[in-house]
Amino acid sequence: MGEQAVVVAAATYTSRAAAAENLRTLCGEPPSGSLGHLAAAIVEKGADGRLTIERHGATTSHRGPDDLLLGAVLIVLAAPVGIAFLVPIATTVSAWAGVAALVDHVWHDIPKRELRRMSDLLEDGQAALVAVAVDRAADDVRAALTGATIAVVTDGVTADLEAEVALAIDEANANPSQTALT
Repeated sequence: MGEQAVVVAAATYTSRAAAAENLRTLCGEPPSGSLGHLAAAIVEKGADGRLTIERHGATTSHRGPDDLLLGAVLIVLAAPVGIAFLVPIATTVSAWAGVAALVDHVWHDIPKRELRRMSDLLEDGQAALVAVAVDRAADDVRAALTGATIAVVTDGVTADLEAEVALAIDEANANPSQTALT
């Protein structure tokens, strides 16, 4: 498929309803001329301070790869939430190898200052939205976050993600004893 630009966004809201409205906007019709796709999740802080995901969506019906990318971003921003999100989706060692390749890109390609700001948004607010868009303009994603109190949008990841995930999966399958979960 070749190199793809990936936009990562995190935004905080005064209410879950405002976050849900932006989730509907983001996962609705893509901007005119856009061929890209997007996955997003609402992250909420419970009374005990734990972050959870109650609702997520995507612009494609074939959500597997989009969910893996969203989960990888969530792992970088709030590891327990990302791992819990991925457990029912990434059911094989090779799928987790693919997630690891995506996490590597997010961690190394997005400035740490921006990652910290995004992580802080999740921790500081009551409701937040995390979105990952592939081959969409950062300005289009930013424009859809109209109800956000604060939003951080970055487009620091550009790679052939599908090829790198496939390579990580192939390596995991070729060396199952080195990647076995025990």
